[in-house]
Amino acid sequence: MKKLVLLVLVLAFAGHPAVAEELKTYKLTIGDQTIDLDAGETEEFTLPNGEKTTVSISRNEFSTFKGDKFAFVYPGNMTVAMSQLGENIAQYFISSALGSMVIVQEYTSMDPSMLAPLMLQQLTKESIQAGATLEQKPTTRQLKQGESLSGILATVKSKSESVDYEIVTYGKDSEGLIAITRIDQNNRDEDGKIIDRFWDSLTIKE
Repeated sequence: MKKLVLLVLVLAFAGHPAVAEELKTYKLTIGDQTIDLDAGETEEFTLPNGEKTTVSISRNEFSTFKGDKFAFVYPGNMTVAMSQLGENIAQYFISSALGSMVIVQEYTSMDPSMLAPLMLQQLTKESIQAGATLEQKPTTRQLKQGESLSGILATVKSKSESVDYEIVTYGKDSEGLIAITRIDQNNRDEDGKIIDRFWDSLTIKE
């Protein structure tokens, strides 16, 4: 009898599918009125004087991410992922569909100026173990505000790809950051703008 009742209940709910609420990504507030919108969507809106107009929201091509000690510009259709690597180390990460990456590690209780070789080793060790070759040289990156970041330019070459890394560090008063970019040379036409915009916009807050 219990099985029969359960079967009847299942059939009853199957005959009346639940209607999910359609949630929008953005909430636009004008005065005391709000409208839920998705990017690129247009909705009709009534002004306080009764006149009707249309409103829409579009996503900017680029957005600015602001950390406690730094800021940079990144593509508006990407998300900056944050993870805590330790009590005093935060990592901020973006990655494209093609595997190009921007990483910023923020240190609040140590100077990371000497860590570029270690970071390069960690990022490339699997490729090197698989037979790829590594070419590297010292580099300096001058930011627009005047700070000088030093580190390593490297290329990892395998039979299928050549990947460029730039790893630079900045330290002052027992704190600082490491900035890293990665891009396959075959993807520079598609993703080069992501990397270039990051370096052009990176700022450090004193």
